[in-house]
Amino acid sequence: MGIYVSMRFLTPLIASLIHQALPVLDLIWSFAFLNCFFWFGGMLVAYGIGLRFGGRVSGFLCGLFYTTSISVLAYGDAVLTDSSGYFFVGLALYFALRQSEFSKLRTSLGSAILAIGGFCHPTSFLASLFYLFSTLKYRWKVLWALAGAGLVLVLVLEVVDILTNGVLRNLPSFAWARFVYSAQSLNRPGLGLPIELAWTFDLFPIQALDQLRGVRVPVGTDPVRDTLEFACFVVTAVVGFWYAGGHRKLLTLYLPFLALFPFLAPFFIDRYLFTLWPFFIPVLVTGVRNIARLPAKAVLLFLKKTRLSAGLALANPDLYAIIFLFAIAIRNSLFAIGLDHTAITLIYLGPSFILRP
Repeated sequence: MGIYVSMRFLTPLIASLIHQALPVLDLIWSFAFLNCFFWFGGMLVAYGIGLRFGGRVSGFLCGLFYTTSISVLAYGDAVLTDSSGYFFVGLALYFALRQSEFSKLRTSLGSAILAIGGFCHPTSFLASLFYLFSTLKYRWKVLWALAGAGLVLVLVLEVVDILTNGVLRNLPSFAWARFVYSAQSLNRPGLGLPIELAWTFDLFPIQALDQLRGVRVPVGTDPVRDTLEFACFVVTAVVGFWYAGGHRKLLTLYLPFLALFPFLAPFFIDRYLFTLWPFFIPVLVTGVRNIARLPAKAVLLFLKKTRLSAGLALANPDLYAIIFLFAIAIRNSLFAIGLDHTAITLIYLGPSFILRP
């Protein structure tokens, strides 16, 4: 485990440099400041991904969903490296979605950035592998992607090898041993992948009243609620994946790379499962937008029968999707920050002004 932790040296190193440049910030605040930078960057990446899936409304909702998810609220500014990992796994999908627009230099630069990100959090190495794989269809671009990642890895690993007396030389054998151990121990401690996955990307509206009272019913304590929550998650994900259109193939390709990290992790918990967000957030947002057509059609039929043409704006399905995901965002924020309404304004109104639909 020491090797696994030591390879994430870049985030604490940058935090230390921030502390040295701004002594008024102690090391903990410097770390939190850096993680909030990655948090904000992740929101912009989520917006860019959503933009590719369904225009500005999808971009706004993906950014909102990302930045107010329980995992991001819980770990986004903590003295952990998770925030950088969330950022880089999303960046890999964003680069892949734009690959057809990239020149040779930008392909190489994107690959180099993701390789550097691996020393902030190892999930970025998995994202790099996916990015390299996604360039295969462009023939020569894979060579430029390999060159960018290879140059970074050779330079960084040489420097680290000298500074740490070869501590990372055992990384390949450690990774293989961890993979074998995980394969032999598929039954992780906890409630199991299905329930905890639905808990991580929570879209269950019945919990809203509990959340507004500052109470989050622990996962696994109410089997009926857990089952309904999982059903809500599955239906939304299936609808969203169906309507993902031309992006389905790329998402299906990325999921196995993303899933490797939770598979290797000791637990199936939101902290690890949230690394799957580049797959699930755009899919779930697409699902919510399409499911929102049902209330919109009901309202439209009502307006036609009553001849209330002035209320046609209420028949816009995006209105219901935005209201629903705003409610989820407020619910998560209220729970995570202890009913601090000032902080809520900064968290959920911030994206609404920056990423206005």
